[in-house]
Amino acid sequence: MKPNAIAVAVLLLLFADASAHDPSIAIDRLKPGELQAWFDSLPPSEKQDVRRKFTVAELKQWGIDVPQTKCNQPPPRREAMVRGKFKLAKITENAGAPGKQLMFSAVCNDGTPENERFHRYTPTGTLEMYVDSPGALEQFKLGTEYYLDFTPCK
Repeated sequence: MKPNAIAVAVLLLLFADASAHDPSIAIDRLKPGELQAWFDSLPPSEKQDVRRKFTVAELKQWGIDVPQTKCNQPPPRREAMVRGKFKLAKITENAGAPGKQLMFSAVCNDGTPENERFHRYTPTGTLEMYVDSPGALEQFKLGTEYYLDFTPCK
């Protein structure tokens, strides 16, 4: 597969820009592997510019090996997830303990379309947890409904 001529031209312009800063680099003497050496010599910000302009596949066609980074990896595959909707029904303080016990109940069919849908699939259920982080406890208010997302651990 031949590299896209426009992409090669842009890459060569980037290379020419680099050669303007370093006269020892000359495009007419470009040999296999020199683009890799040039790429490796770039500061991180300029490497990111090159990665934004070209796909990893295009760079590999020109002999530039680009290590996998967060910005050029494919998006992670979504795991199967189950979502429930629960209401914080009870908060219990334990004497002598810093945290609180939170008890959630599955939402009931109160006539709202969303709660009707959740109630149809999880008509009953409870979840209890003990929370001792003051910052986390601030997030929970009695009577408030919350989504609970369940994703398997690997």
